[in-house]
Amino acid sequence: MRRYIAYAFLLIAILTFVVWVVSQFVQPIIPSTINNGLILFFAALLSVIAVIAGFKDIVELFRLLSDFPHKQETPFIDNVEKTTTPVTIFHNLPQPDYERFIGRQEEIKSIQKLLSPKSRHFVITIDGVGGVGKSALALEVAYKYLRRNSELSSDERFAAIIWTTAKKNVLSGEGVTAKQPALYTLENIYTTIAVSLNREDILSALDDHKNDLIRDALTKQRSLLIVDNLETIDDERVINFIRFVPEPTKVIVTTRHRIDIAYPIRLLGMSESEAKEFTTDECKKKNVEMIIDEINILIRRTARGAFHWRLCGA
Repeated sequence: MRRYIAYAFLLIAILTFVVWVVSQFVQPIIPSTINNGLILFFAALLSVIAVIAGFKDIVELFRLLSDFPHKQETPFIDNVEKTTTPVTIFHNLPQPDYERFIGRQEEIKSIQKLLSPKSRHFVITIDGVGGVGKSALALEVAYKYLRRNSELSSDERFAAIIWTTAKKNVLSGEGVTAKQPALYTLENIYTTIAVSLNREDILSALDDHKNDLIRDALTKQRSLLIVDNLETIDDERVINFIRFVPEPTKVIVTTRHRIDIAYPIRLLGMSESEAKEFTTDECKKKNVEMIIDEINILIRRTARGAFHWRLCGA
């Protein structure tokens, strides 16, 4: 709009100048009263256009000034960078015992789809034989949400990621090592949740009241609870707690046996290419030299399972 006003202003200015020139050189032909009248007319038009243009600028200025206290977030400079506040998340995830996670991409995608708030599955089991990599997969999924938490939409991100494990033995390059499990009973799960969420009121509450406080906490925020090695837990109350976990909390369970309360993700051996990549990677990391034929024999004898990875010191 302002461009058209400028064009009109320029055109009338030119016409005014032409009329003035004509009045100077052809005055005998055209009466001076007509010339003066035309000059005054064009000058009046110029004045009106100038007033209109100026009035628009004044109105815009007053609008900006009146909005300033209420819209301070709107920058006057278009290229001002917007800062984002990092999203804090409660978690107690252990450090991974691997440097680079290889394979299982299809399983990761399936689990992430099930963990979406759009999915009506609230409990997921990762089941398979011992040493196939169930705990490592659950931990990798948890860390993916932790690393990308600030990039996710508010309904996709988790406010808390809580890890509980009943694992009694750890398989390593040195063999099987016994460890003290942190999970025996339902009270152990409650304690882990309370500590992870910094909820001293839950820790100090009576046992009869803890269940209500835990359920209330898991209802008010989207949390991811991971129960590792469920098959070693004898407390039946743990199964009931998982079965009736409150929405929007999700649960991942790793176990050697399937349970009827969850959506199962069956973990088999890796593909041959993934097993070769992992074995080669681990051998380089541990300075173990193996020719390709030896790697192929190892993969075939272990059915592309996870146990041979530990032999390389994973």
